[in-house]
Amino acid sequence: MASARPDPAGPRFGAARHFAVRSLSGRMVLLMLLPLVLSQFLVFRDLGRSRAGAKDAAALASRIGLMSMVGAVYAPAAFEEMTSLGLAYVDRLGADRSIIKATTGIDYQPILPPTRVELDQALDSLEVGYGRTVLQNGQTVTERLADVRTRLTGERTALDEHRGDGAQISAVMAAILSVADELATTADVRRMATADASVDLVQEQAFQLLSMVQAVTTETRTTSAAIGPPNASLRPADAPATIGVADFTVSRYGQLALAEPAAAAQWKQLMTSEAITVYNRLRPRIAATFALRAQSDLASSATGTTPLVTNPAFVHELADMLQESFERLSAFEHFAAMRFAGLTADATAIGRQADRVVANWMLLLILVTTLSIALLALMLWTTVRPLRRLTSRALDVGRGEIPTHRLRVTGPSDVRAVTVTFNSMVATFSSFEAQLRGLASGEEPPSSGSVEVPGSLGESLRKSVQHLSEVTTRLRESEALATAIIDTATDAIWTVDESGTVLSANAAGERLLGFRAQGQIGRSLPDLFGGRAEVVQLSGELDFRGADGSAGHALISQSEVWVEGRLIHAVFAKDVSERKRFEARLAFQARHDMLTGLPNRLAATEHLDRALERTKRLRRSVGVLFIDLDGFKAINDSRGHAKGDELLREVGTRLRDGLRDSEFVGRLGGDEFLIVAEGLDLEQLEALGGRLVEALSEPVVTDDDVYVVSACVGASSTDVEVDGLELIRQADAAVYQAKSRGRGRVVTFDEALQKAIEANAETEQALHAALGGNELELYFQPIVDLRTRRAWGAEALVRWNRPGHGQILPDRFIPVAERSSLIIDLGRWVITNGLQTLAEWQHDPVRQHLNLAVNISGRHLTEGDLVEDLQLALLATGADPTKLEVELTETHLLADFERANSVLRCLREWGIKVSVDDFGTGYSSMSYLRQLQIDTIKIDRIFVDRIQNVGYDRTIVEVLLQLAAALDLDVVAEGVETAEQLAFLEARNCGRVQGFFLAQPMSRQQMDSWLGLWELEANALS
Repeated sequence: MASARPDPAGPRFGAARHFAVRSLSGRMVLLMLLPLVLSQFLVFRDLGRSRAGAKDAAALASRIGLMSMVGAVYAPAAFEEMTSLGLAYVDRLGADRSIIKATTGIDYQPILPPTRVELDQALDSLEVGYGRTVLQNGQTVTERLADVRTRLTGERTALDEHRGDGAQISAVMAAILSVADELATTADVRRMATADASVDLVQEQAFQLLSMVQAVTTETRTTSAAIGPPNASLRPADAPATIGVADFTVSRYGQLALAEPAAAAQWKQLMTSEAITVYNRLRPRIAATFALRAQSDLASSATGTTPLVTNPAFVHELADMLQESFERLSAFEHFAAMRFAGLTADATAIGRQADRVVANWMLLLILVTTLSIALLALMLWTTVRPLRRLTSRALDVGRGEIPTHRLRVTGPSDVRAVTVTFNSMVATFSSFEAQLRGLASGEEPPSSGSVEVPGSLGESLRKSVQHLSEVTTRLRESEALATAIIDTATDAIWTVDESGTVLSANAAGERLLGFRAQGQIGRSLPDLFGGRAEVVQLSGELDFRGADGSAGHALISQSEVWVEGRLIHAVFAKDVSERKRFEARLAFQARHDMLTGLPNRLAATEHLDRALERTKRLRRSVGVLFIDLDGFKAINDSRGHAKGDELLREVGTRLRDGLRDSEFVGRLGGDEFLIVAEGLDLEQLEALGGRLVEALSEPVVTDDDVYVVSACVGASSTDVEVDGLELIRQADAAVYQAKSRGRGRVVTFDEALQKAIEANAETEQALHAALGGNELELYFQPIVDLRTRRAWGAEALVRWNRPGHGQILPDRFIPVAERSSLIIDLGRWVITNGLQTLAEWQHDPVRQHLNLAVNISGRHLTEGDLVEDLQLALLATGADPTKLEVELTETHLLADFERANSVLRCLREWGIKVSVDDFGTGYSSMSYLRQLQIDTIKIDRIFVDRIQNVGYDRTIVEVLLQLAAALDLDVVAEGVETAEQLAFLEARNCGRVQGFFLAQPMSRQQMDSWLGLWELEANALS
């Protein structure tokens, strides 16, 4: 009984797994790395603190710079405000400034210019350094100061011209100080959260310094307002309170300054300066003066006099107080400037010190890391490297791979001893391997030259070698025969085990999957055939991908056989890829248009039916768009079918690109396409049609040509059960309606259109009966030759006397006839009856000069046999063809130019004249006039109707008349309804005219009567 196969993981790694790193070398490396990682962690922690301190110091220096700039604004703003208010006050009193100077002893004039310069410089510094800072109202500093400085310039100019306004000056200065206060709030360094005590101390000093400057400035301004010129933005009653605030902030800052040696000396020098000591001596008198000044101002208001006139001594005393207040504020300003510079230097020094600490820590980190790496490399080279080599070789032996060369004996003594023992063991295994390899290759057992294995193991090995040699010979003979049979088979054959692993593969299997047999052995056959889970699923027709990624199809079957208690599957596969591709091509061709690649009519109707089935379940609408190109036949005929096919392919591409994935497009045939869209209402369906019309209207550019086509779209939608062909029929009816309205139209099928279709169908049936009955009647509208004033002839017009409806005009039944072949039958009737009338005129000596104009349908020209119909009618009636003029519209002539030219050539040979009706309403007839050999052009009534008004239409008529004269063509102007129109045309040598002004269409009898009257009138005029 065979023993269980040992687990290699047992002897190699052991059963215990209490430690994640099992190898000795790994544990040694880990123990070396732990101190290094710990030390680096500690270094990085302190390094982070130092970097944060350096960053905080840099930010503090920046904010102190802003505070210094803000502090530099307060004093000059207060000086200019108080000086300007003093001068404005003097000017308002009507006193001369020099008299006030002599009277009070204070001269504002020389103070003002340097104060203005100092304030402008401070504001310039703010704009340069912090102009982009956004204030509370959303403006930047630059924008706010631009407004304020404009007002400041205006107030300075007014003050210099002795018309300064104290209230306006106070308002401007208050606005400047408001900007400074907002920036001071922005620069509040106490908002910075730091962990450095030195940084915190500098922060507190900067904040208290700026607060002191603000408080002293406010105290000076309110004191000036209380004892000096009035200030509109400050109340004198607030002076005592501001003095108290100023004293508090000065005292609080003094405590901080005295605690710092660098600031203490400067603070003591400030406090003992003359400006401060003098002001402090005046402090009691200033407080008492507030009440005296208020009483003086009250008395001056009652008596109408001023203290400047009534009490010069009091005024001198006030002037001294103001002067000392100015001196005190100036002293604080100079002190603040020095201290801000010192604090900035302190912050910068703190930052430099932090940077030095960071550099020192970085140097220490580099040294520690370098030393650790060196020690680790030494250990790896002397101990870990030999251990890793020994471990790697041991793992190879455990996997059955015997090394071919011995290990070098290096490393510590215990490692060297293990290495020597391992080399001896490998040598013994190598002798076993050499003898077994000889058996496997069919060679004779090793002779004395081979390495002998001693003991009972050697004896057993020799007997096994002899027996295996005999069995191997017989197996090789059987295997060679089976391999020859299998490899010549046309079908692919594999043997796989019960898990699906390939055991063998023949040459056909290599060709089918694109893998060599050796590359398939050991792999999962279900995976090779597309990742199927089990081998039993390999049955029937299956799709797969070869090694090169190409798709294939195979017909697979299999059988099972038990070999030595083991289930083996024999899998057989026949390649049917070519047959499947052929079937796919046939299926595609049956349901797709080969020109555009779009689904064909069959696929389109099936898709529509499926969409309608979904409508029943999902209760949503289904819409179709029937697209018919405009002018495609002309391009197909003029440029050839190859160009037409190229255009259709581009149309198909644009339609595909213009749709969503859920929308369907197919080609019904010719230049007709069908769109199926689900879930759209009529408005959305019309919008989709409009987008497609716009996309198709873009020029199609090829290598040697440019095409411009348009399309008409008919839309139909339903949310109820309806037949798909009915929905297409509705859309087809809508697209015909769109074409009747012009190019590039989108029309939706609705109830009104359905009624119109039913009415047209009824009209068509009735008209068909009318052609066989006696319901049609020929009417004539006279045409007058302006050159002779005689009747040239008439235009034949058909009328339908329909029973129960009365007389119906052509505009109601001609469009219905145009949709069917009835228009050709109707044209044939008009020609026959018109030529009959012309023949009768020829036998009347009075009317034999008359001519007849007959309208010919475009379909009669391009689809019917117009030449034969005219020939038969002329033979039957005996009418003179030279008296006949056929009228064709320019669009009909150009729709099929070659056929039209051929027909007109025959007519000209018989003497029949050709007229272009509605000339000027087309787009290219002028370039074909000579090629088609036209005799007459008829100017459309829409131009004649507006020729009395100087403008575009009048110019067109004049140009057409000149063109006709240049080409030697006759001209007929239709729609003449006024005497002025007639006079205009006659003055410009128009050949013929017709219209209601001359005569309306009339019956044959009425025509004969009119001709008699007209001839009498014409003879009388002549």
